[in-house]
Amino acid sequence: MRRSSRSIGTLRNTALLPLLSLCAGLCSGVRAGGAVQSLPSGGSTGTTVWTPTGETCSGAQLAVHHDGTFEGGYAWDGYGVDTPYVGAWGEAYSLGPGTVRCVVLWHSQIGEYVGASTDVYLWGGGVTTEPDLVLAVVTGVQLADIPVWPQVGVFEVALDASISGEFTAGSWGNWPGQYGQYFWLVDRDGPLGVPWTLVGLDTGWEPGWHLVPEVGPFGGVHSMGVGVRFEPDTPVPVAPASWGRVKRLFETAGGSRWIAGPSG
Repeated sequence: MRRSSRSIGTLRNTALLPLLSLCAGLCSGVRAGGAVQSLPSGGSTGTTVWTPTGETCSGAQLAVHHDGTFEGGYAWDGYGVDTPYVGAWGEAYSLGPGTVRCVVLWHSQIGEYVGASTDVYLWGGGVTTEPDLVLAVVTGVQLADIPVWPQVGVFEVALDASISGEFTAGSWGNWPGQYGQYFWLVDRDGPLGVPWTLVGLDTGWEPGWHLVPEVGPFGGVHSMGVGVRFEPDTPVPVAPASWGRVKRLFETAGGSRWIAGPSG
């Protein structure tokens, strides 16, 4: 079975450059086949830029599986991305009954972001089964000022979806058939989460939902940079904290990390 992947850190030095230059002139960014883009090796700097998308979810608790730092990032491109959400990435949670106020996304780029929109999803399932039905979606979200790696940006998108069981939160980049413009960040040395990706055709892997570590180049991924701001029907107490200290102040609840939101 053919596998197609590429490393952003080495692509520019390969014999593919003439072909890519030709395609840039003739096919307007169209990407033949499906491939995986990856960030250059190394970890995030720990500098986090908080960039709300015009919404506020400061009254809801933040649940994540990652430890607040990231060791890389990935994106599907080409035929690995298709409507409505083939090529999406997500993280599954089981937080009990309550309301997802926001999906929170950690992203970075390498200078190639030109404004592609993002669709943000909640799917049912993901902890004991693969993700399935769409529970909520916000389309056409613009993520302003995505930082260049190793800087990291975090973005909140309001959903206000009532949840009674397990779910998967995630998003999809709107570049079907073209090169990816930004990256979903991954944690390789934090707690084990439940990361998912929806694999497309012509990628070298079986199409459909897969746990991220089970897909060739993603071995070692513990969780995605995807969280939620959640209001449980039975409140979970959290200690107040500033955003600068947030990743070090948490309590374990239901297998997820509950941490206070940014101050002010």
